[in-house]
Amino acid sequence: MEIEFNGVRPLARRQSADLEQSGAIVVRETGEEPQFLLITNKAGDRWLFPKGTIKKSETPEEAAQREALEEAGVAGELLAYVGATVAEDDEERVRVNYFLLREVAHPAQAEDDRRVRWCGAEEAIGLLWSPALRELLKKALPEIMEYV
Repeated sequence: MEIEFNGVRPLARRQSADLEQSGAIVVRETGEEPQFLLITNKAGDRWLFPKGTIKKSETPEEAAQREALEEAGVAGELLAYVGATVAEDDEERVRVNYFLLREVAHPAQAEDDRRVRWCGAEEAIGLLWSPALRELLKKALPEIMEYV
């Protein structure tokens, strides 16, 4: 038997960041290589993963699923926790926890001010605007491939 211990951490939110968000790394199987879902920000000039604020009535995992549906019109099955990015934004520390989802349906349209793109891993890494997002996907990719 093994144990994994990374330290006892408080359950209260806002202990490590001023703002906690959830994001979705959505994959779909195409027969060749899996494809990753990217969306643009509202200004349309940056490619990223769907993400947003966690509502009081939901878990971080539920928020990731909701954000994928609201922003990209994609429903996803929760597969795993991938990791997090932490950044300074307007003098706040923003932590985004990313969850791996598998596309199960495309029941809605993306938000009007967003573009949606499916692409392979290398293309996704090249398009992501944030160095932290690129690095997160690079590091997680070998383990993500075990889920698809």
